Amino acid sequence: MIEIEGVNKFYGKNHVLKDISFKIHKGEIVAMMGANGAGKSTLFDIIATLDDDFIGNVTIGGLDVRKDVRAIRQNLGYVPGKFSLYNDLTLTENLEFFASAYGASTDNINEISPYLWNSLKPFANKRAGTLSGGMKQKLAICCAMVHNPSVLLLDEPTVGVDPASRKDMWQELIALREKGVTILMSTHYPDEAFDTDKILLLHEGKKLAYNTPFLVKGPYRSMEDSFVAILTGEYKIK
Repeated sequence: MIEIEGVNKFYGKNHVLKDISFKIHKGEIVAMMGANGAGKSTLFDIIATLDDDFIGNVTIGGLDVRKDVRAIRQNLGYVPGKFSLYNDLTLTENLEFFASAYGASTDNINEISPYLWNSLKPFANKRAGTLSGGMKQKLAICCAMVHNPSVLLLDEPTVGVDPASRKDMWQELIALREKGVTILMSTHYPDEAFDTDKILLLHEGKKLAYNTPFLVKGPYRSMEDSFVAILTGEYKIK
């Protein structure tokens, strides 16, 4: 579904992505992990068709992210790391705005995102700016899913989110996977990464590993220990 081949990215002389290659199959949840500055958000922008100034090839469902931007965006949902909805609009108005951008309707949101929207529905007429951090993230995911995309990109969706909201999000992600939605998310939480199909480890723009959680954990006692090794640059599959 998503194929990354030999991707390199430069900001001036700064080489921020270094020959990144991997594949994500339809209906997989992949966790991308790494310290701040590892290149995660840069890679998200490339996959989301927001940055075409890179070396290498990226395709989604066989479509090229440089040449087929409009077609890809119709089947792509993206929640960036920074809250990007409209604080002055209500939850319903935000949802309607994003639906209209795709020529979609909000009528099926209960079916597309039942766990998240049902928890938000009692607050549908509140302004988004009044929501807690967890509820804002739930709304952002609903808005990203309102056009029923086949690929969902989530940049650290659970940072600062309360446990109840994290549970709702994961119920939704698992339900989406069962429907065949392909999900790439970044996270700093090892327990979340261990519940995914595969983990992509990045360090200083390089791919350290890409495999199932069990194999990525490798010789370390836990995912927490392996993540500490990632952050310190000492990670190795021994």
